[in-house]
Amino acid sequence: MTRSSVVDAATVSVQAVWLLAAGAQARGLDVAAVLGRHGLTTALGADVDARVPAASVLALWAELPALTGLPHFGVWLAELACAGPPASLGAKLVHSAPTLGVGLGRLVAFERVFHGVPATTLTTLADVARFTHRPPIGIGPGAAPAIELAFAWILGTARATTGQPLNAAQVSFRHEAPPSESEHRRFFGIAPRWAAADNTLDLPRTALDLPQRTADALLERLVERHARELASELPSGAGLGARVRSELVKVLVRGEVEDCTLTACAARLSLPPRTLQRRLAADGTSFVSLLDDARRELSLQLLADPATSVAEVAFALGFGDQTAFHRAFVRWNGTTPGEHKKRLRSAAAAAPS
Repeated sequence: MTRSSVVDAATVSVQAVWLLAAGAQARGLDVAAVLGRHGLTTALGADVDARVPAASVLALWAELPALTGLPHFGVWLAELACAGPPASLGAKLVHSAPTLGVGLGRLVAFERVFHGVPATTLTTLADVARFTHRPPIGIGPGAAPAIELAFAWILGTARATTGQPLNAAQVSFRHEAPPSESEHRRFFGIAPRWAAADNTLDLPRTALDLPQRTADALLERLVERHARELASELPSGAGLGARVRSELVKVLVRGEVEDCTLTACAARLSLPPRTLQRRLAADGTSFVSLLDDARRELSLQLLADPATSVAEVAFALGFGDQTAFHRAFVRWNGTTPGEHKKRLRSAAAAAPS
């Protein structure tokens, strides 16, 4: 399977269609006709947990800027979404958390539930918190407005949940600049960098520690539990890499770290190890990279439990010692696991009761 065919096979949450349909309706378009051209219908609203083909949603993203007459469609749609109460599972994950950092961390950890593939990382640097979005190769022209929406939604949600007039410290996009960047400059509070090496959004590092006025401990537990359930039910057929990653997550969750090897994983997939290596390389990934990604995601989830120590997380993820886990966590997140847990404790203590 090629890297572009991974996109073709992936699915995303139906809630992505809801948002695009709301934008089309707000601009006076025939929503049924717009959706119908891509094999989608307005009846999709009946099941909040339904999945739809990622290719269909990306096709919508590719045509809606022209249909709506808005070159800044992604930014405009983010403002529309942030103006109302949190409607999607992702929005509720962020809004219900005690601090902005905890909420955004959970959003990234469960990204596969919403977008089908993990493409976003959150790294804490000295002065900024950096979101980096690397979409799969072959995603097509729909990527540009979708990424603009993602970054604008993060910033707009941060403003709404904290009540603070936050601006981006920096925002960069890999795609070319639109005819006018005035709306982007207005929203982000800074001129974006275009044709950049990566898609990145930098927020002030201190913003992660801000308490959220929307915090709700009961809702937080409910939506996180639901997100975990949806993640566990995701099919592993969106590509060999996704199947391998799914197997690794299952093995780690079961505590069978001795089976997190290429040979053991290949046996579970009924493939010779060399064949598995070659096919992963053809998909632009590797077994080591997928294991690293599974460990990264699970580390954030396990450290969110106050009763779980750093040493226990290191053991659960199959690290030989706590020092090795410490180095890996710093590489993933720009901070130590101990500092991360300390920040979570401080955030919980400062959250409104």
